[in-house]
Amino acid sequence: DLPIFAIHGNHDDPTRDGGTEMLAALDLLSISNFVNYFGRQDEVDKVEVSPILLRKGSTNVALYGMGSMRDERLNRMWQGKKVRFLRPENVNSPLDGTNDEDEANN
Repeated sequence: DLPIFAIHGNHDDPTRDGGTEMLAALDLLSISNFVNYFGRQDEVDKVEVSPILLRKGSTNVALYGMGSMRDERLNRMWQGKKVRFLRPENVNSPLDGTNDEDEANN
């Protein structure tokens, strides 16, 4: 199986049509396990972008994604320092000088 990661664009953003919860077409694909839907922002006054962590061999990748939002809204939050890119916790990186093999041997 090939993993597919998706974020919503400007024509399929989550709406509250038909209920109190925000839903996008990608929500249906995600709960059916067809795609990995990420980058969704549920709060209107701040943005927190969490990474998806991928590992192949000794290579680690943090994949960040943010679904589409109006330029004015994003600019206002950026100016107000309400946009945060979260860092992965407890992930070994080449920058800290350790890797899984080092920990396994200790």
